[in-house]
Amino acid sequence: MTFALQIFSILLGVGSLAWAYEAQGLAAPARWLMFFGLAWLFAAWRRWTWFAGLGLFVLIAAAGLGLWIGLPFGWMIAGTLGGLFAWDLADFARRLRQAAPGDD
Repeated sequence: MTFALQIFSILLGVGSLAWAYEAQGLAAPARWLMFFGLAWLFAAWRRWTWFAGLGLFVLIAAAGLGLWIGLPFGWMIAGTLGGLFAWDLADFARRLRQAAPGDD
């Protein structure tokens, strides 16, 4: 269940930022964000939890840049929140894997 939510969060975060960049005619940053999203999905599939921190940083930087150049606030917030949720779920899944079966 956490993996499905993590995938959804990655898609939400990267997709909303790429959509906003593409809607303003900035195709190259949108394409790079989509490639980064695919790399993040691959990293989530391989359970590379360290990549989630990089993903959060990239999405926050892309959202900050988007706000600076005048992209819509709502799409930037959605991108940031999607990245934050994906990062948090990656850490939560890592903790669940390390917990003992009898732990509450």
